[in-house]
Amino acid sequence: MPGQGEVRGVFRCPRCGAPTWGELNFCQQCGQDLDFQCPQCGATWRYMYEYPYCPNCGAKTGQKIGKGGFQ
Repeated sequence: MPGQGEVRGVFRCPRCGAPTWGELNFCQQCGQDLDFQCPQCGATWRYMYEYPYCPNCGAKTGQKIGKGGFQ
């Protein structure tokens, strides 16, 4: 699982679709938190990674794939 400091790429906000980048904690357009938290173990990662299963515990995340991603 990449660390927060390793994220540098441009991706889209999961709420409004505005371009944002890995060094921001919140979308500059709508204020959406750019981290996703596993509902099972609480591990966090950036929306841009779009993991369907938690890389820490393997639980299904419920994260909507295709909402973020690199640009």
